[in-house]
Amino acid sequence: MRKNNENKNGNEFTLSDVIRGIQHCVNSSVEIAEQHYIKTMEKFFYNDGTPVTKTININENSQIEVPLICLSNHGSLDFEEMRIKTKMSIDNIREKSVENELMSASEEHGEFTRGSFSVSLGSVHKDNNEASLAEIEMVFKRNDPPEALSRVIDYINNMIKIKENED
Repeated sequence: MRKNNENKNGNEFTLSDVIRGIQHCVNSSVEIAEQHYIKTMEKFFYNDGTPVTKTININENSQIEVPLICLSNHGSLDFEEMRIKTKMSIDNIREKSVENELMSASEEHGEFTRGSFSVSLGSVHKDNNEASLAEIEMVFKRNDPPEALSRVIDYINNMIKIKENED
């Protein structure tokens, strides 16, 4: 998680490292959902944009070309919420100087100091096994497909026509 691991042992990170790692997990879940919908379009359309269809014979004289995209459910399970409970040991409290380009020119050199500390993930005491456990609760919810995909499906549904066989 960190590029600069000086004076760090294998299970010690700053709280910011832990938060960035959690944020990365959340962002990854959004990217997975985006890729799901992109793959849906690739799966149900040929490269020229023509929908993949299946011919269904209604009776001896009639058939219908049904785009397969119209027969599939395109909703997804999306990440909604995560709750994490963990115990951490706070170590190495120190003052840290930080440059901030957004600070006004009137402030000294665009620098300020803040407190920084490391956290040790895991058991504080060797005999306390509970401290090394983290409770993670993730909530997912079913979402409708993006509006654009829904509009494409509605448009294609409205174009489905019964073809009468010519004798």
